[in-house]
Amino acid sequence: MSDHVDIAWIRDRLASSAGISDAQAGELIHAAMIKGALRAVAAHATRRPESSAAHHTDEDFSEEDFVIPQVFWASVQVSWHDRHPYFRFFHKRQVWLTSSLAVDRPAAVAFLRANDPLLAIEIVQPVAAPAEQGPRIALQKSKGGRPAKYDWAMAGGALAGHMHGTGIQEGSKLKAFMLDWFRVEQGQTPDERDVERFVAAAISAFGRAVSEG
Repeated sequence: MSDHVDIAWIRDRLASSAGISDAQAGELIHAAMIKGALRAVAAHATRRPESSAAHHTDEDFSEEDFVIPQVFWASVQVSWHDRHPYFRFFHKRQVWLTSSLAVDRPAAVAFLRANDPLLAIEIVQPVAAPAEQGPRIALQKSKGGRPAKYDWAMAGGALAGHMHGTGIQEGSKLKAFMLDWFRVEQGQTPDERDVERFVAAAISAFGRAVSEG
């Protein structure tokens, strides 16, 4: 399944970039599965009677490329802090066991961007852009997954324009600008730590784009 990514990779990427625990990242994935925003496929799954969940039985049945039904996520047992999580799905007195869940790559990327502000935008050097326009931020809006509480992609455009127009690259001033922008444009402000991380990433990428010309 080359167009899929392992569910543990999604957990690790989200936990690392958003600064949360594996368990917290896992719960966000779990919530997205319950809502149907993400769908998982088990390369190999074993089905057996619930009464024998912990032991091999003659009634075991193996399935390959098994798409986990959305309803299964309402009754799953999993330890998200394990390096390779093992999943037990209980449904209608049966249990499905697997440790090889994968998620469609575009959906996984959209989910990550929706849950981590630093993944909401990608700052790059423009291709064949007029020199006087300077660097710009190419926006990549989420196409699915859980709706983001804040429009970080639009915020990235506002921040890029402000930095280019004013030449300001001081974190404290840019942070204040972004907090005011969110207050005016969206009626509320994100956690200041998220804004600080967002501004720091923008300053770094903006500087690279300038130096690369």
